[in-house]
Amino acid sequence: MLSINAPGAVREAIAHRALKEEPEVAAVRRRIHGERQKARYAKGIPEWAKRHPGRSNREIAYLVDPDKFYPQILDELGVTKPTKYDIEVAYQVMKMDMQVAHGSYGFTIHVRADSERKRRWNLSMFPGTDQEVLVATAGLEARAHYLRLRGFIPSLSHAPAI
Repeated sequence: MLSINAPGAVREAIAHRALKEEPEVAAVRRRIHGERQKARYAKGIPEWAKRHPGRSNREIAYLVDPDKFYPQILDELGVTKPTKYDIEVAYQVMKMDMQVAHGSYGFTIHVRADSERKRRWNLSMFPGTDQEVLVATAGLEARAHYLRLRGFIPSLSHAPAI
């Protein structure tokens, strides 16, 4: 399916095509799309994340364990010897997983960082250049990896709010 970030001309062409469809076909497509979106956002909070009290009653925060999410996501990516690029992609995938799990924006992610954990997952501990980190985030390659892993890009317009 098309993400919400599609260019306006593409969305307009799809909307125009949808108007020409038979009403029954359009209804079936909407139902299938709705079921897929519901299944995507029904996964819940990953086991490596816990709801955490924020600084105020209005703040929503999650505490994530890097010793659990980095190995899991790196394994899904098929990485055996991670580089700075791979670590940054895994971090961005974790953030997108949390957006999907939470169902909206407006929350804070706290990565557990005691002294040993912080050192173990610090970007400076991995081979590669700082340019690779920029490629993973600003180049939107992490989103492409997320699409490959999960089959969709988070489009929170269809997500239920928690």
